[in-house]
Amino acid sequence: MDKRFRKTDQLIRQTFVQLVLGQGFNQISIRTLSETAQINRQTFYAHFTDKYSLAESMIKEFMADMDKLLQNRAVTADNQLNIAESSAILIPTITELYINRNDEVRALQTITLDNNLSLNSEIQKRITAIFKLYPETKTATPFELELNVAVVMTILNHTIEKKKLPDLTEVKNSLRNLGKLFDIN
Repeated sequence: MDKRFRKTDQLIRQTFVQLVLGQGFNQISIRTLSETAQINRQTFYAHFTDKYSLAESMIKEFMADMDKLLQNRAVTADNQLNIAESSAILIPTITELYINRNDEVRALQTITLDNNLSLNSEIQKRITAIFKLYPETKTATPFELELNVAVVMTILNHTIEKKKLPDLTEVKNSLRNLGKLFDIN
């Protein structure tokens, strides 16, 4: 792929994110995207078949990057590091994915494709798989697993909204306070 093609591909993706955040995915036409990006419609079609293939490509690309993060996470699980210890090692990658690419993530979170592909559902699948690697969660009930995944999704959504990771002490205190709410010792 030559430099011009890559540059145009990046321009299409950036314009797409901008339009999804501003107008919503369903309101975007290829004509609007092309005009906003200041490219010919045929140039768009040289890169993608339609806005759905563009969205799918971006979700899959993001998930491939997340899979790299999760491979590192699996290594920390193999080394028997707990979630707090491994999170400290993974913070730079988490920052890259969820803070530096914040607009992209927020835009992609709003899209569910006809094949039920969505960024959030893919992230949840990956997190569920990672939790199954931990000795502490290998025997978890389906409810416990779902609850653990929901906590991680909440942390990720907070990170996306605030554009910063919550402090691990804050997470621990919040979970402790949640336990008090339910009168759990």
